[in-house]
This record gives sequence, C-alpha cells and structure tokens, in this order.
Amino acid sequence: MTADGGPRRGPAWWARWLHFYVSAVGFAGILFFGVTGFTLNHADVCESGEPVVRELEGVLEPARLAAGSPASAVDKLAVAERLRADHGLRGEVRDFQIDEAECTVIFVGPAYSADVFIDRATGRYRLQESRKSSVALFDDLHKGRYSGPVWSVVIDVFAAVTSLSALTGLWLLCYVRRRRTAGLLMAAAGAVALYAVYALGMR
Repeated sequence: MTADGGPRRGPAWWARWLHFYVSAVGFAGILFFGVTGFTLNHADVCESGEPVVRELEGVLEPARLAAGSPASAVDKLAVAERLRADHGLRGEVRDFQIDEAECTVIFVGPAYSADVFIDRATGRYRLQESRKSSVALFDDLHKGRYSGPVWSVVIDVFAAVTSLSALTGLWLLCYVRRRRTAGLLMAAAGAVALYAVYALGMR
C-alpha cells in the first residue's frame, strides 16, 4: 500500500501500463508499417499497373533563365516555384542541371516524379509528370523514399514505438508466472528461427 492507502504500483503495473498505452497510441503506425511491409515485399504484384503520365508544354520568361550567362545566374528557386505553381507539381527538387542551352529540373516525391526540360533561349519547356498507384505511394512512405525530413521523423518515432511495444510486452510476460517460461522460450525460438532463416536462406 502507498502512503495514501492506494495499491502500490510495482514493476508489473508499469509494464502493463506502458505496453497498453504505447501499443494503443502506436496502433495506426504499427498497422501501417506492418501492412506496407507485406506490400513492399510483394511490390511486383501489389504495385501492378502503369503510372498515370501527364505531358505538357509551356513557356517561362527567358529573363529567368539568363540565356548566355553562367549557370550561377539562373534563379533556380524562382524557376522551380513557378513550375510548381503553374502545374501543381509536388515533391522536392531532386536535381537542377544547367548547361549553355537547356535547364533540366527534376521533382520527386513518394510514387511521383516530374521532369522538366527548358530551352534557355526561348523559355519553352516540356514537362512529363508520372504518378504511381496508392500502393506504391504507401510503399515509398514505408521506405521514407523522397518523403522529406518530417516523414523521416515519423518513421523514427514509430520505429521507437514498435520497439517499445515489443520490449514492454516481453517485460510484462515476465510477470505472468504460468506462461513465463513457455513465453520466453517461444520468444527465444523466434529469434533463433529468424537468424537461421537469414544464415541458411541468404545466398
């Protein structure tokens, strides 16, 4: 009993409390990364279907492209943001190449890409945008592929949540006397089996 007459909260209580709330808060993320782990492992089937491709042409103000001037004279940010605003492009600018005649701007995001080829002298450009399926989008989010720094933090958080859920579950098992030995043996057997599959199955 505690000083106020309530029950003492020992390690078993904290193990149960942590496991319950960590698993509950992380439920959506654990389910998302579990399902996308499967679809990613079978991407050849789950991501079937051709991407939706859009091709456009347009014109930028030649002054933005500084024709005849060194590459450093091109306002990369202004060009990229104008293209983004005019055509609803998304993702980050992965590459911006400049030579004497042409600029090439590449936008990328999860299950998304857009390549723009711009003539520096006239400002005319060709744009090809590709959008893959929703499954491909979820798989890229699972990998953190071109998903940006904020989503990278999300992945780190749910990696920690998943690990904490597993560890608190194992901790809680230690207080279940009738099933403790069997449970710990099964956990050890699972770890050994995982290593055996890796050692024997990876050629």
